[in-house]
Amino acid sequence: MKKGFSIPYSVHPTPKPTGEGETTYHVRVKQRGVVHTKELRYHIDAHTMVKPGVFDLVMNTLFDEIAEQLLDGKGVHIDGLGLFSVQLGTVKQQDKDGHWHTKTYTSPSQLTAREVCVDGINFVPDKQMMMRFVRERCSFERDKYEPASDVPRGELIKTLAEHCAEHGSFTRREFQRMFGVTRYRADQILTALVSEEYPKYYRTKYGNLWVYRKTGM
Repeated sequence: MKKGFSIPYSVHPTPKPTGEGETTYHVRVKQRGVVHTKELRYHIDAHTMVKPGVFDLVMNTLFDEIAEQLLDGKGVHIDGLGLFSVQLGTVKQQDKDGHWHTKTYTSPSQLTAREVCVDGINFVPDKQMMMRFVRERCSFERDKYEPASDVPRGELIKTLAEHCAEHGSFTRREFQRMFGVTRYRADQILTALVSEEYPKYYRTKYGNLWVYRKTGM
């Protein structure tokens, strides 16, 4: 880790299930963006002896190998990096309105192989990886733009309509970026949006991801 780097963070009120008591706060990382493969390839080429062709070969081989081992029911541990493993869930059912729901099982015998699906990939970092952030004595920088506490109805409808007209759909993370709200508040607003008597939007679940679309599109 190079000197001069810092991890940005923002401060958020902690949700209270009962809505009572003194408000408390917590911090979250405020990502400056995501480094994709193309940028990572360029950065490694510029700062190391590893050329793009070698980088691509290693990445493609590693991707295939990790996927094959996970598909074979094994975990994959890369020394110093961490452990990859499969997270299982059950298949979702679609109702008459096109919404996807998790089925309830009342007996172990109901959970046959046909009901099981891969719900995600877990990653647990190694101690060596976590120690990098201790040894380097991380610096932190508070983001000056704190998330908004609420979104006006007019702005909400207008912005979402324009976004869906261009992109067709949006996710909860995209909603957070559009309106600068916390994950908890975004979930509240989106749940209310699709639960209205005549909802303008509906959502469909793909694995762990909810995708929101405008009704009638």
